[in-house]
Amino acid sequence: MSQTPHDVPSAIDLLAAVEEFLTESMLPAADDDLRFYVRVSANVLAVVRRELTLGPELARHHDRDLELIGCADETELAQRLRSGSLDYRNPLVRDVITRTVRAKLAVARPSLLTDTP
Repeated sequence: MSQTPHDVPSAIDLLAAVEEFLTESMLPAADDDLRFYVRVSANVLAVVRRELTLGPELARHHDRDLELIGCADETELAQRLRSGSLDYRNPLVRDVITRTVRAKLAVARPSLLTDTP
């Protein structure tokens, strides 16, 4: 694990603490007009926290997946799918796309993921 010059709590811990404060303390006390904004704010913090936590590993896997199908990045993947030079029916391509979507959901909306890969 890489070391940082920062003391505890980490940025991830700070995000989690503010998220917990919003959901546990602010949300129950908020009036109807404010409640939506508190939920949105807590959700944004949760997304950022998950991206910081999962992002580096997901990026490594994603880079490897793109390399497996001969694409430098998602732009090239999209262009090749549109042009037909890469067939979405190819099991390897389909698996890469599925893993990409699952990785994005793991950060943005993990509640939408099921145990089925």
